Amino acid sequence: MSSVAKKQAGKPWLGIVEGIVLAAAATVVGILLFALVVKTFGISDTVIPPFNQVLKVVSILLGTWRAVRSGARGLTGGLMVGVGYILLGAGVYMLLERALSPMSVILVDIAIGAAAGGVSGVLIANLLKK
Repeated sequence: MSSVAKKQAGKPWLGIVEGIVLAAAATVVGILLFALVVKTFGISDTVIPPFNQVLKVVSILLGTWRAVRSGARGLTGGLMVGVGYILLGAGVYMLLERALSPMSVILVDIAIGAAAGGVSGVLIANLLKK
């Protein structure tokens, strides 16, 4: 167990919150860098949706790593980071656009977030044990 995890023992929710914040920050940085690449090289708009999905999964992986490293359990911590990250993103989208995404889109995103977080959590928890 890392020194950070020892300090936060009994507070896995703190690691989960930190993981969600890290995932959101990684997404913002990734979007800004990708926008720069698209603008600089004139890349087609058709690559944006697949890139966004990959960026979500990578961001959830980073957030889950933080949560598990801070003492959260692998599967449950990952699920909570994944779902929390997606809900945060949906909330920010709703505030910025003053509109709600279709419920089917939100549910698919929640399922992808939960799957990415759960799988990441299990893998990270097992890798950190070694």
